[in-house]
Amino acid sequence: MPSSASRTRVIVLVAALSSAAIPLHDIAAQPPRPSAFPRPFELGPDDRQIYPEPSADITATRSEIQHGRLEMIEYQSKTVGTVRKLNVYTPPLYTADQKYPVLYLLHGIGGDETEWQKFADPANLLDNLIAAGEAVPMIVVMPNGRAQKNDRAEGNVFASAPAFAVFEKDLLDDVIPAIESKYSVLTDRDHRAIAGLSMGGGQALNCGFGNSEKFGWIGGFSAAPNTRTPEQLVRSPEQTRNQFHLIWLSCGSKDQLLGISQKTQRFLREHQIPHLWNLDDHGHDPSHWKNNLYHFCRLVFNQSAATEALAVTSASVSPDVTCEGTYPKHLQGVCGDQDSLFWSFTTTLVKTDLQGKRLKSVPVADHHGDLCLHDGQVFVAVNLGKFNDAAGNADSWIFVYNSQTLEEVARHRVPEVFYGAGGIGFHKNRFWVVGGLPEDVTENYVYEYDTAFAFQKRHVIASGHTHLGIQTATFAHDRWWFGCYGTPQVLLVTDASFKLLGRYEYDCSLGISAWSAGRLLSATGECRADIGCSGCIRTVTPHSRSGLRLSETDVRK
Repeated sequence: MPSSASRTRVIVLVAALSSAAIPLHDIAAQPPRPSAFPRPFELGPDDRQIYPEPSADITATRSEIQHGRLEMIEYQSKTVGTVRKLNVYTPPLYTADQKYPVLYLLHGIGGDETEWQKFADPANLLDNLIAAGEAVPMIVVMPNGRAQKNDRAEGNVFASAPAFAVFEKDLLDDVIPAIESKYSVLTDRDHRAIAGLSMGGGQALNCGFGNSEKFGWIGGFSAAPNTRTPEQLVRSPEQTRNQFHLIWLSCGSKDQLLGISQKTQRFLREHQIPHLWNLDDHGHDPSHWKNNLYHFCRLVFNQSAATEALAVTSASVSPDVTCEGTYPKHLQGVCGDQDSLFWSFTTTLVKTDLQGKRLKSVPVADHHGDLCLHDGQVFVAVNLGKFNDAAGNADSWIFVYNSQTLEEVARHRVPEVFYGAGGIGFHKNRFWVVGGLPEDVTENYVYEYDTAFAFQKRHVIASGHTHLGIQTATFAHDRWWFGCYGTPQVLLVTDASFKLLGRYEYDCSLGISAWSAGRLLSATGECRADIGCSGCIRTVTPHSRSGLRLSETDVRK
């Protein structure tokens, strides 16, 4: 891509070439496309960041893990009539005895087969994800999308825009056969993906939608004006509705090309075609492309992860849900599933529907804290002794309830939670318990247990002091979210290994829980001497500056 200084000129010139994604023999038949990108863009309820910024070290070279291989190869292009180059990543421990899925990753108008390597370092990014078990081992092919004999990004790069349209034929007729003859790959559509940035994003959408028999996964990052109109991309919405395992669209809110992705996303939403739409705070820049490639690679070829991520209509909760009734003591935590919400009011456990109507409530021992759901049961962090006591006079437990009846079914003592169990989360087949903290301690602790509540390990968060420790916990968007008391209240965000990513002035000390459609549930409440304590749930989304921010509409919308 051109430098940021010339990017405005890039956008204007590319707009004039908006028909370039159509095969050359069809260009004359295409209706003119509107140019000009109105500023500022009008953002709607769909336009939100459903995946937060990943940590800065996602492309760090790590000596302790296995590494894949990045190599430049040549292939004979019958389409262009010359020998062309490809950059190919093969995963760690690649072997011809195993067959791999393939992601075809396309560059922008000013780049070539090395551009992704410069902007996002896919080799290290994939090495790290694969080592963490967060991506399927795959082959990534980075071709040159400028299908002409001189395919270098030199001179007036916009003059070569028609060659980007020719590339679709080169990809299908020459690139894919070359890869499948040289590497041990799976050759069905379920194991073939296409994605790209800017001009390559438009190519990926055009080629992916236009060749659904070839590709089962599509990703468009900051798609450029070469993107076909939604009506051209999706000629049969009903047929397309269940055709792809994943359609990923992303753009930055400061990107002058935002309207192109918005228009595509609105069409997919209108026609109920499942997709993910991630709008972050970036512009038309490498940070956006690297971050969204990271999130895309965690889902591509992982059917269960993609299905879960696409379950945007599996649950519906209003922006503000008030729990029916009032209770003797204040709210300590919330969680929910597709059918119900669960509220812990210190001495009362409450189950409501998704609109807050009370279905069941039971009295419980003082002091019931935060809670989580797993395998049809509700797990509550409970302290029957002293909180925040430096001498460790807590009496920490996990109480377990049937999620249908709220009948108590088990108790597990967790004495390792030295200052009193207050919060609990479930992630990767482990329970993670947090709790109180004396005034002179300047770090927080997370206690790891297996599903039988056998203690595994204590983890340390270098958080600085938080008043009364951590009260609530949940894992979402590849990170932990911890709510703390204080004035003001504090939100701690860590990665999966409890490395601190951020400390924010945000109050989720009465409840924080993962939810669907890229959102979380954050609880508030108040107590009055005359009527008791109430609770309210708000849907929130991750935000780079404030940690979390309120969602504007229902999850279903």
